[in-house]
Amino acid sequence: DIIHLKMAVEVVSVVVLGLFYVAIVVVGVVASRLVKIPDGDPKAAMVAGRNLGPIVGVLTCAATFVGGGYINGQAEGVATFGLVWTITPLGILIGTAIGGLLYGAPMRRKMYITMLDPLQEKYGHFMTGLLFIAALAADLFWAASILGALGTSLSVMVGLDERLSIVISSIVAVLYTILGQMVAVAYTDVLQLIFMVVGLVLCVPFAMTNSAVDSIADTSSIWLGKVETSMTLSYIDYVIIQVG
Repeated sequence: DIIHLKMAVEVVSVVVLGLFYVAIVVVGVVASRLVKIPDGDPKAAMVAGRNLGPIVGVLTCAATFVGGGYINGQAEGVATFGLVWTITPLGILIGTAIGGLLYGAPMRRKMYITMLDPLQEKYGHFMTGLLFIAALAADLFWAASILGALGTSLSVMVGLDERLSIVISSIVAVLYTILGQMVAVAYTDVLQLIFMVVGLVLCVPFAMTNSAVDSIADTSSIWLGKVETSMTLSYIDYVIIQVG
């Protein structure tokens, strides 16, 4: 009975996963047809024609940070070091707000394409090239963490090989990006964020009622964590890094 139940769960998971990937591709392609981008303008396509609107813009920015690697990392951070050391959400919120309020409007008025454009005007090609290497490395590691988290999750859910899960997810992401460009990326980000929020909400009652989960009040000293006096400066540095 247990084996049959497990097989049934895996079949349902595969079907749901397949429908999710189909929905992602369809939403990306449809959105790219609805948002108008000047023909033959690759720069406009890179920024989705500057025509996403505030709601989609905010949600796609949120989805950029809040991915599988982020969710898994925060859970591990709370379990290992305590909530007090898990300041990435607050740091990203403050940093993004500062960036949007101070830099967003001026960069939009000057029609910049990337964050490195104003630095290139100020410091030239060589310095911008060095900064690009750092930004590229960060993006590669960030993408790797997201795909790694996704592969691990799928291997647990449906029994797929972790590497195969990563390859399939990568193909889907490349597919809707090719078909719909940055418009598809933005709108599929919104859809994925909605699924993520709904999924996390649904997980709460199961996690709270599981027999392996102790009372939050009884384990508060563990999951809240603390900052030792000797680690105060390191904590401040960590906050600054997250905000920046």
